[in-house]
Amino acid sequence: MESSGSKGGEGQAAAGPAGPPSDSAGLSAGVAWNVASLAVLAVAGIGLNFLIGGLYGAAALGVFNQVLGAYILCSMAAAGGINYSLLRAVATAPRDPVHVAGAVVGALPPTVVLAALVSGLFYLGRHGVAELLDSPGVAVGMEAATPGLFCFAINKQLLAIVNGLSRMRAFAVYQALRYLLILLGFLLVWRLGWNSDQISFVWTFAEGLLLVVLSVEVGILVAWRRARGVLAWGREHLTYGVRSALSAMLLELNAKVDIWMLGLWLDDVSVGVYSLAANLAEGFYQLVVVLQNNFNPLLAGLAARGAGPEIEAFVSRARRWIVPSFAAAALISSLVYPWIVPWLAADRVFEDSWSSFAILVGSIGALAAWLSFGNLLLMANRPGWNTVLMASVVGINVLGNALLIPRFGIAGAAAGTAIAFGAFALLLRLIVRRELGLRI
Repeated sequence: MESSGSKGGEGQAAAGPAGPPSDSAGLSAGVAWNVASLAVLAVAGIGLNFLIGGLYGAAALGVFNQVLGAYILCSMAAAGGINYSLLRAVATAPRDPVHVAGAVVGALPPTVVLAALVSGLFYLGRHGVAELLDSPGVAVGMEAATPGLFCFAINKQLLAIVNGLSRMRAFAVYQALRYLLILLGFLLVWRLGWNSDQISFVWTFAEGLLLVVLSVEVGILVAWRRARGVLAWGREHLTYGVRSALSAMLLELNAKVDIWMLGLWLDDVSVGVYSLAANLAEGFYQLVVVLQNNFNPLLAGLAARGAGPEIEAFVSRARRWIVPSFAAAALISSLVYPWIVPWLAADRVFEDSWSSFAILVGSIGALAAWLSFGNLLLMANRPGWNTVLMASVVGINVLGNALLIPRFGIAGAAAGTAIAFGAFALLLRLIVRRELGLRI
């Protein structure tokens, strides 16, 4: 059993407020800002996929998304789960400058070391990944993305600080800026006449510039000279990170299992076609992430106080509007998709992606009431159980894809992933009931 309290920062935490403001107006404003940010993400993400597919072809989109799968998985390893510990630590006493400074200073050195190590391994392993996927362009793409991987890991910590302080307007702006920079990076690659395998440079371009901006923001927010208990905080972050890093990697692996497994069975064109549906469905899933980002500081504060009934009441209230909102959004998205794709995509081969999109979006819409609280175990200091949850879900996802892809192709990949979403919701409820004694 894992303790629900803080470790290295207990003394500091007691001095400040228990958590961020939980008024509904503040939460609504935060959600609104992040939904607006999501609109920017959606436009940039859709634009990027259609630009790659239109200017470079479906095979280039397939290579790009296979690189992205490796990049995101390794980025979670580079962050080491420390970002969740940092978010939780800051959110428990956001108005105590000594507490916040100690937590931040204790987190950054191990993050830098881990980010450098994983980035080096990512670069050295590029040829092995390319051979496994039988796609030589993946190696070139991974090389171009390596500096971005290092910057992403640092940005993960800086964004966790902004999130933990409940600066959701700023958080939304920085998230939107990231995707605008990615789109700008692609236009730069295209204008310079680089080949399709080098498109993944967009991550280096975007994360490098975002790192500069976030460093200024956090540099102003944190009272660096007032940091205390830095070594204790460092130990706490590392301990939490060890227990949660695997779950973070598994979360991202779960998001790319379908694309990677398609790469094992089908060609780059088929992967590219499915990638369009999967990426647009991922954009829809970002609505869930918006809610998670806004719920996380509140849940961390409530969990630190042991306010179980308040958590249950909050989940119950949220479910009343999450269920109809996501059901309607999923239905509308599925109906609009077959009309939009032919208009945006030059290659008609992408029209075959509709069934996959409908399956993915439908499952997200049906399960959003539980997916939106997917970080509850992490915020309640149960990273080990969160790892158990994610390992189980990934296993189910792999099995589902392995059984369904050979028979149904890209629709089978979508169905396998939908089954995994359902497993996540069910297992989350069971583990939260067992470990926290809460019904969600």
